[in-house]
Amino acid sequence: MNLKAILEKEYCLPNSGKIHFYLSAGFGLTIFLMLILFSPFGFHHISPLSNKLLIATGYALIVMVIWFGSLLLVKLLNINKGKLWQLLIVMLSIQFFAGLCCMFYNNIVFNNPSYFDFFIRFQVIVLLMGIFPNCYLLLFMETNYYHNLVKQSNRLQETTYQQVTLHDKNPMKSLNLNADHIICVTSQDNYIKVEWINDDNKISSSLIRATLNSAINALSDVDKITQCHRSYLINLDYVDQIKGTSLSKKCVMQISGSVIPISRPNVQSVLDQLSTKE
Repeated sequence: MNLKAILEKEYCLPNSGKIHFYLSAGFGLTIFLMLILFSPFGFHHISPLSNKLLIATGYALIVMVIWFGSLLLVKLLNINKGKLWQLLIVMLSIQFFAGLCCMFYNNIVFNNPSYFDFFIRFQVIVLLMGIFPNCYLLLFMETNYYHNLVKQSNRLQETTYQQVTLHDKNPMKSLNLNADHIICVTSQDNYIKVEWINDDNKISSSLIRATLNSAINALSDVDKITQCHRSYLINLDYVDQIKGTSLSKKCVMQISGSVIPISRPNVQSVLDQLSTKE
């Protein structure tokens, strides 16, 4: 996989407040340990050790609060999902803001003057110190990404094998179909016409000698299939749009292109089900 493909992958920052806290605490602890171990920003001149620990704790708390608040804000603004390059920009922005706040704290503690060269050097050091916790956050997103893929795959497997049988008066002509693949069922005198997606992803259809009521009973456990008209059952997954007025609405099927009427008593029910599905 090339770099462009990696940057285009859909990722998600954590949503849980508990995880926000743990990640933020991890960022703060990392900064604390790196300050004590490597003593940047003039830390090697600080004595006794208790003063060094106290000042390092101040940096750690600033970083922790900035990250926790920023992750919460990102969630509230609904920008915690997106392509990897977009989330990297969000993370770098948070890191920059945390570095800015730490620089103000540094200037207060050490009474340093504010000048551009110092600002650049300070941000570079903060960025380098943030590499490890940011890598952990990326690892978390990557793990969550594959976890979501597994969940989606499991959901697909759960629905893929929901088999239903539409019985013909001649048992040899009965249809055993995947419920998800059924597009619509149409009543035609003493028969019903069933349209579905076959294994080649093409539309197949068949007439079987049965009533629409028998099909309704057979498909009663399939939530996505509903009756929109006395002569039609439709699969809501394949409805592309609904056209018409409140007096006369018609479904336009996404795959087959069929125009299917909705009877007036069923209009609101179909609209509500489509709204819930979305």
